[in-house]
Amino acid sequence: GDAVSQRILRQVGQHLGVGLSYLINVLDPELVVLGGRVMEASDFIIEGARASVARHTLRSSKVEVVASTLGERASLMGSVIGAMDQAVRSYRIVATADRLA
Repeated sequence: GDAVSQRILRQVGQHLGVGLSYLINVLDPELVVLGGRVMEASDFIIEGARASVARHTLRSSKVEVVASTLGERASLMGSVIGAMDQAVRSYRIVATADRLA
């Protein structure tokens, strides 16, 4: 409920939105999902980020900026998915090499 803290978090969101707008203009995603511990204050950060993205992107109306619903599990889940993806790729390489040999 601290007004100064809320203003600072909105400014953080605005600066984050400028950085996101550069990536959005280059990559043209449909959705941007923000996560991490700082997103516990997502209401204020997202508000500033959305406003900044709307001002600085070429196609702002098409890009949705949302907070992740995974919370603290996001890092762990991303690591597991990355490991699974790498394991599948490694298996494919080995299986292909065995067939050729």
